[in-house]
Amino acid sequence: MTNAMRAIERMLAEDRIVLLDGATGTELQRRGAAMNDVAWCALATASHPELLRAIHEDYVRAGCDVVTANTFASARHLLERAGHGAGHASCSAGRSRSRARRFSRLRTGR
Repeated sequence: MTNAMRAIERMLAEDRIVLLDGATGTELQRRGAAMNDVAWCALATASHPELLRAIHEDYVRAGCDVVTANTFASARHLLERAGHGAGHASCSAGRSRSRARRFSRLRTGR
C-alpha cells in the first residue's frame, strides 16, 4: 500500500471527509484546451501540460486531499481512433499520473 493510500485510510478512520478534485476534463475544456471528438480531453494532457498543472494546483489550493490523473478517454482504442498510437496513451497517462502524484505530495508533504 502506498503512503497516499495510508493517509487516506487514516483520514477515513478519523471520520474525516476526503475531498476529491473535480472534473478535470471539463475544466480543461472550460479553460480553452482543444477537445477531440473521439478522445475528448485525453489529448489535452500532452498538448496543454501547463493548463493541466494549473488546474491541479487550483484543486490543491481549494483543499482537495486527492488529485486524480487526467486519464479519462485515454484508452488505447479511443486514442487510435483519434489518430494517435498506443504509445501516446501510455505516455500521456504516465505524465498525468506523475503530475497528480507530485501535487499529492505538495498537498500532503509526503
